[in-house]
Amino acid sequence: MLLGLAFRKGILVKQSTPYAVDLLLSAAAKTSEASLKAAEQLAYFYEFDSGFRDSFSNLMGSPSREALKWRIRCLDLSKDVFGQNSRLAAIAYNNLGLLYDKLGEYDKAMDAYKNDLDICLSVLGKEHAETATTYDNIAQLFIRMNDYDRAIEMGEISLGIKLRVLDADDQEVARSYNNTANAYLMKGEYGKALEYQKKAIDIRERVLGMDDADIAVMYYNIGTVYAYMEDYKTATHYCRRALTLMVKYFGSEHIKTRTARETLGSISTNIARTDEGYLNEIIIKK
Repeated sequence: MLLGLAFRKGILVKQSTPYAVDLLLSAAAKTSEASLKAAEQLAYFYEFDSGFRDSFSNLMGSPSREALKWRIRCLDLSKDVFGQNSRLAAIAYNNLGLLYDKLGEYDKAMDAYKNDLDICLSVLGKEHAETATTYDNIAQLFIRMNDYDRAIEMGEISLGIKLRVLDADDQEVARSYNNTANAYLMKGEYGKALEYQKKAIDIRERVLGMDDADIAVMYYNIGTVYAYMEDYKTATHYCRRALTLMVKYFGSEHIKTRTARETLGSISTNIARTDEGYLNEIIIKK
């Protein structure tokens, strides 16, 4: 009974007994589909669930390293049970890559993503949304590795596939526009970054409306690009919209809200150098 409950997201925390954990550990030590489910659940809890980590801190070392151990176990089980080139093996490589990426082990993350991509191309073909997602993950990793040309290359491949196989208003299309915009931004190609950011936010607004936490972050990103371009009036417009939504959704003391507020202050300083009247106007509106 407890083992079955443990496979359902979030239940293990409510049934947080050593016996339940032992059942998962025992199942994950075997080689079967049920073993893979147990290993995936353990990886998820160690990586994402703070309640689980707090309850069982005496059973683990570093939570991220424990999660890594189980992500590797998931990969081994996926290959053993379903085959080296199965879709489940591709998913396991992807999850392992995401964790290595989060840990800053970029070379290992790249190896995992490339293995994921090889399987996707072989099993699903290039024109598939899952293949596009893998290209997108590689693109984001190249940004963190400061290789912006390769990031743009991978991002454009991902975006092209999604535009061909998904609806134009699909949120995955918006995600690729936004992620590729970040690569253009880091390279200093502000015009292209703005073009893609605006396409991303147009999709989000049509689907989600203008009052959304994700849109708040996108408004902020557009505002910062205008600030880089020294168009401080437009930058202020977008950052103000972002700040209003961030206060609503994240709270006034959240790191994103504080960052937006500080950025708006910096933009105001730059406006003061060229347009004292406009600075007075926005101060009055605060």
